[in-house]
Amino acid sequence: MDKNKWLTMFAAMLVCGSVSAAPLVDISLGVKQWESGSDSMFGEANDSLLSYTHSDESQYLLSAQLDHSIPLIPNARLTYQNLDFDSSYNLEQTFILAGTTFPVASNLVSNHELTIQDTTLYYEVLDVRLVTINLGVTGRYQEASVNIRETMDNTRSSSSADSYELLAHGRVNLDLPLFGFYGFAELNKGSDNELTMAGIGYEFDNTILPNIKIEFGVIEQKVSFDRDDGFIFEQAFDSSYLGLELVF
Repeated sequence: MDKNKWLTMFAAMLVCGSVSAAPLVDISLGVKQWESGSDSMFGEANDSLLSYTHSDESQYLLSAQLDHSIPLIPNARLTYQNLDFDSSYNLEQTFILAGTTFPVASNLVSNHELTIQDTTLYYEVLDVRLVTINLGVTGRYQEASVNIRETMDNTRSSSSADSYELLAHGRVNLDLPLFGFYGFAELNKGSDNELTMAGIGYEFDNTILPNIKIEFGVIEQKVSFDRDDGFIFEQAFDSSYLGLELVF
């Protein structure tokens, strides 16, 4: 084999090696943080529900995402939220929770904790220049707990519930890679629960360190439990958020 053929084969090996070395998988770790209150209600019967509005408290959402170019296998994202609120009430009617009765005019303080774990599987169904569209499904597990206490005689009661639900997932992404800016709008919607996010951001493209994304956006969420889950609970909020994401 002459010298030119050897050079041709070596160049082909270098090209193939460069292609195979290109990353097939992107792993992202992120956090979104916001300050928000919420409108909520809970109880064990439709005619005995406590409604309240929480003051602003710091909340967060953690995420881990896997994007790849392997055909037929969906991309995946995991998110986790732990929302914690405190409230106080002056009862205008008798209220019963977990068998404990609180009479009219009782002064109650309460803590409400909500944990949400979402698993989203999705495909990129459209990629047209700067715009991509993802469609998939989100499997949600959520757990709510309520602890209340009467301030005068220290009577206490608590209740909790959990549920599973499937939500339709859709997301539109707009990327301007030459400038580093991007934007998106996302909807996760089920029969009782909903999560909507939209934002804009900037990606710092690094050669050695992970890429860093700084993001600003809005988040809106509705969470609901019914009597079949253990007790009635509804919570809704909307807020602006600040996000940070590392892309490996």
